[in-house]
Amino acid sequence: MSQAATVGAGGGHGDSALRWWVLLLAAIAVSSSYYEADAIGPIADLLHRQRGFSQSQLGTLNGIISVPSVVLALVNGLLIDRYGPARMALWSAVVGVVGALVTAGAGSYEVMVAGRFIFGASEGAIFIALVAALARWFSPSGIALATALYLSLARVGSYAADTSPTWARALYDSGWRAPLWLGAALTAAGFIAALVLYALDRKHLPPPRRAVGVTEEPVRWA
Repeated sequence: MSQAATVGAGGGHGDSALRWWVLLLAAIAVSSSYYEADAIGPIADLLHRQRGFSQSQLGTLNGIISVPSVVLALVNGLLIDRYGPARMALWSAVVGVVGALVTAGAGSYEVMVAGRFIFGASEGAIFIALVAALARWFSPSGIALATALYLSLARVGSYAADTSPTWARALYDSGWRAPLWLGAALTAAGFIAALVLYALDRKHLPPPRRAVGVTEEPVRWA
């Protein structure tokens, strides 16, 4: 490929006003995932007192969500390239809801660990898929700002989880399970956001722009 000129940005979409709605939906989806990921910390003391969980068990509940990403990160990337980021974000959101529901409804420690593991399979995938989805909607000159806003808003989920014993005190006063149902509800809200994003991506994604003055030549192998 040779570049006769570099006027204009190529490879991105970036013209549709809907891209800001896509950014908002992606932020809602990922922040709900961040909330659920941090849901164990605020109820750790309740689980210790009411369920008798040891510090080791609590550590496992916190850490088990990272295990699937170690194995599935590459697979997730391949699936995103194969099926598209919006579709993979939607599928990942479904898995996340299942994991959150299993965790909240668990009657034993083992089932709770299984729920957290299932949720972990979605956490890394949805994060990567949503970043890739944003890259389809924003031009190269705007994707850095969009990604920065996405990451900033994602952390709102972590902050909300850390402060939930204050703003959702009534739930914490009722025991350890109600806060987990709250996390599951927020994860379901993230699924709805991913669903709307998928619909927008299918119906309204503008065609990519080509850079001005860029011509493609066949690759010649010496």
